[in-house]
Amino acid sequence: MAWLIKPLFAGLRSTAVPHLKVLTLKGSASQRKGYEPGASLLQLPAMTAFPKLHRLEIDGLPCELYPPGLLLNHVLSLSLIDVINVSMEQLLDVLQNSSFLEHLKLGRSPAECPSQTTVTPIHLPHLIALHLIFMPISVSNFLLMTVHATNCSELLISSDFPKSPDGVVSDCLFTSSTEHFSPVMQALLTRGRHKDIEVTRSDAQRMEFLLKFHDDDCDDPLDHGALRLQFRLHSVQQMEHTVRWLVHYLKPDTPKISIRLFMDRFEEVHLMDLFDSHTTVTHFALRVRDDSDAIRPNPILVHMSRPTISGWPLSEMVDFIYGVAGEDKLEDEAVLKMLQDRYGSSDLEPRDGSEGQSSEKIRTKFVRRVRIASEEGAGNSMLSAVEKILPGADTSLFGSDDEALW
Repeated sequence: MAWLIKPLFAGLRSTAVPHLKVLTLKGSASQRKGYEPGASLLQLPAMTAFPKLHRLEIDGLPCELYPPGLLLNHVLSLSLIDVINVSMEQLLDVLQNSSFLEHLKLGRSPAECPSQTTVTPIHLPHLIALHLIFMPISVSNFLLMTVHATNCSELLISSDFPKSPDGVVSDCLFTSSTEHFSPVMQALLTRGRHKDIEVTRSDAQRMEFLLKFHDDDCDDPLDHGALRLQFRLHSVQQMEHTVRWLVHYLKPDTPKISIRLFMDRFEEVHLMDLFDSHTTVTHFALRVRDDSDAIRPNPILVHMSRPTISGWPLSEMVDFIYGVAGEDKLEDEAVLKMLQDRYGSSDLEPRDGSEGQSSEKIRTKFVRRVRIASEEGAGNSMLSAVEKILPGADTSLFGSDDEALW
């Protein structure tokens, strides 16, 4: 299908379009897959033909990408998605000539770091949004090391991590060579009306850490939000290291940030405690495992049922969501016991057996909303039991595949 594009490019190269502000070039599925190294590439028209061009988007179209074919002195927004032939050297040449860039979005291109070991930093003082989507870890880290954008207020990164035990975020991304991004990260952690963290476990070697700090009530798409980090991990150890890396940016002398935490198929109490120690978890969602190797009842539910000498786990939780575990009544009973122990009328002693508190219930903030995620009709009896324990709370059912979690 590339021949359909060639006449267009030839026309653009021979005709000045002085008022053009947006140029979007999107390849077909065959163009995305059909490029062979060494094949002749489409030549972009010289950008001098578009003196008022403000936005350039190239998606899935192999083409030549280097000056003088691409001088972006006036371009404010550059998006390169699946430009599979582009090299890092070509991209750096483009960025060196794009000092007024405000938005930079790169997806799966370039795929490799440059051959030279030392590269001159590129200063983009006007850049406010940097998106690195499905990029190799080494490439993302190189770009964070090379691009200096002190005014960046929107950062999106998604990457797969290596399977090695030491392949953790502090060794692969945001390394010591990217310390200039530390103030940016600390500022981003204060932004966003909603601060969501989701940790998902598919199996013992496939996990995902997703952080979304945003202002909208809806579930944001991949390319929106003040801060979005999406890491595919391979062990609980990597997940724990990732959380500890995030904590590194939280200043100890400032109030804890309030987050909405979703733990999907996790049983590790220490991971929940790690979030609880360094953030204020106001909204908590838990979906328990339903496979034959699951620990029943889920240790997190058991942990939440009893206070320690320092208080209740997730003591600031005001919104609780639970995913019904199919026909597993043991898990459902554990949830009801947890709610009864935390918010019912019985007195409880701390788990460590300290004296002097057995006669008075250790109080926790009262939960205001409980939602049960289940298949159609499966959670009705569970909901009725919750309503008896928490008659004053807002209780409801919603579909287990409903993407609008909060």
